[in-house]
Amino acid sequence: MATILLIASGTSMTRMAEQFRNTLAFPETLSIISACMEEARDYVRRELPEDVDVIIARGNTAKVLKNARISIPVVSIPVRDIELIQSVTEASRLYGKDAPIAYIGLEDTIRSVREFLKQIHENLLFYAVESSQDIRTCILQAKKARAAAVIGGVRTQELARQQGLDAVCLESSVESIREAYERAMELQKGVQLQNRKLQERLTMMNAISDGLISTNEKGRITLFNSAAQRIFQCTEPQILGKSCTALFSDQEKAVINRVLLRGDSVLGHLAVIQGAEYTLDFHPILVKKRIRGLLITLRPFASQPLLSASAAGHTGRRAEKHAGCQAAKHTGRRTEKGPGLSLPPGQFLISDLFGEDPASLQTRILASQYASAPAPVLLAGEAGTGKAALAHWIHENSPRREELFLARDSRELCPEDFFSAHRGTLYIRNIEQIPASMGTFLLEYLRTSAVPLSDHTRQELDVRILSGSSVNPAPLLPAGLYYRLSALILPVPALRQRRADILPLFLRMWSQEHLQSARQAAASGPSDQTSDQKGTDAVLSPEAASLLTSYAWPGNLTQLENLCLRLACLPELPLTPEQLAAQLDDSRYYQHLGPTASTALTPAALTTAALTAGIPTAAASLTGKPEGFFIHNRLVTYDELRAMDRYYQGKKSLIAEKLGVSRSTLWRYYRTMEGEDTT
Repeated sequence: MATILLIASGTSMTRMAEQFRNTLAFPETLSIISACMEEARDYVRRELPEDVDVIIARGNTAKVLKNARISIPVVSIPVRDIELIQSVTEASRLYGKDAPIAYIGLEDTIRSVREFLKQIHENLLFYAVESSQDIRTCILQAKKARAAAVIGGVRTQELARQQGLDAVCLESSVESIREAYERAMELQKGVQLQNRKLQERLTMMNAISDGLISTNEKGRITLFNSAAQRIFQCTEPQILGKSCTALFSDQEKAVINRVLLRGDSVLGHLAVIQGAEYTLDFHPILVKKRIRGLLITLRPFASQPLLSASAAGHTGRRAEKHAGCQAAKHTGRRTEKGPGLSLPPGQFLISDLFGEDPASLQTRILASQYASAPAPVLLAGEAGTGKAALAHWIHENSPRREELFLARDSRELCPEDFFSAHRGTLYIRNIEQIPASMGTFLLEYLRTSAVPLSDHTRQELDVRILSGSSVNPAPLLPAGLYYRLSALILPVPALRQRRADILPLFLRMWSQEHLQSARQAAASGPSDQTSDQKGTDAVLSPEAASLLTSYAWPGNLTQLENLCLRLACLPELPLTPEQLAAQLDDSRYYQHLGPTASTALTPAALTTAALTAGIPTAAASLTGKPEGFFIHNRLVTYDELRAMDRYYQGKKSLIAEKLGVSRSTLWRYYRTMEGEDTT
């Protein structure tokens, strides 16, 4: 049975409340408990029965409950003039009209009766309170002012007596309780009508086969129907009040942010949830043209086979299919894993890419310190060093980890990206190449935390900006923009600058590539060798390990990953220096194009061999004619090697020491050179 709860302060008020309840036709509809202020608040939060529709309380207790923002309406018992007059008259009779008397009560009550009560008692002091602590403070002030007594509620009476002050209790009458009860009855009818409408609405929502999710303006879920619970495999109590972005992948987070900020509907968005594909529509909830929330509908996309695609569209536009998007669980996290830089951003440990080399340790320390800071971060490092993955790691270890991480090339950056990344992180690649117009837009946002809208107003946003550059961007950007972006600078070392990481990274990436290759082979049918053979037989000789650690790695982590991809396709095991050298020298793949085509290649491609340190194969010219060996980034020609042999009188140990190679590597050079001389 629906009830009204009356919270009485003290035994006297409890007695009058029970007296009033006995006059009701249905006394069981009014419950009475005795509590005061913070005690009443704690009771309501922890022990309130579910059938209570309205709460009645008096004075400071009612105010404490209203400030607690509980979901149940609170009706205040009014303080009637006759009750105040009786209390002041009693204080005057006991202590005299000239004695200072302190009245402690609510500010609005004091404001309305101050002048009236002063006519009854000339020396009346007024103190406004909102909490028990306020009452203690006011009693001490009244005691300092030499008040003869204090007028107030039950808690005021108790605390005054603790300080040695007399107190006159301000009693509530039965008439005041009746007045509050009648107001509570009227409010109860509205509450019950609202609850009935809500229940009808929920019943209809649950009967709909489409998933329905509604949120408030902050994106917190307010409705989650039965179909949505089945789709996401979670219950309504688990999800109500939480951010709806926790349910979706990054693509949907971007759409949700735009709808809540811009008020545009987005129709026909494709998303994969729990392995099934759905079509999502996003509609803003508008009240008097103000965005008050969001409604999301989810319908199974059964007209085509399962696609791992998700894309966002705007009003009236069919969403495009964006390959590679997979929303795995209801958290929206991607779970597919791959080697090296193929790891989904945010899924890797920082030690996966940056190991124990001193340069890597410094990067890891700075990244950890910068993650919790709100300021922009500029990541400076060569192409392929893992700046984007490191930026995502910073996001995943920041307070924004539950929001969207959006990566954009500076040449593709647009104002819409700032709306998509609201409350999240926006990483801008190649910041030195940002167009002038977007540079101005970005600088204005960094200065004001707001962006202009088409109606000439401004929208405040909360986006953390991370940027990356493979060059020094200072001379390429406007000074104002550069210094805003470079509040925190994170140097990202090249692979050759952290050689202690090369072998661990290679072994990790290579083993993952072989595992993937074995899985694909197993799926396609029997093969000549098993994955176990590949995993256990493959070893690196000291020469091969030396080759990897001494190589210059112009392509950094990307080149290392490419090497592992190539080696995974080779049937020959174990890995040899010759295999590694052959796969590191890309120029041999272009020899068939001839000198003209080769000359058109990039400088990096033309000098790939020159960047190779200690590769035990002959260096080829553009015509394919061997000229010598590239040793530690320098070409040692056949003539130079013969001259060294004459100078050191054939002492191979001295020659190997001067060249910085092993004797076995030097002997391979000689055999190669002798073979070329006989042709």
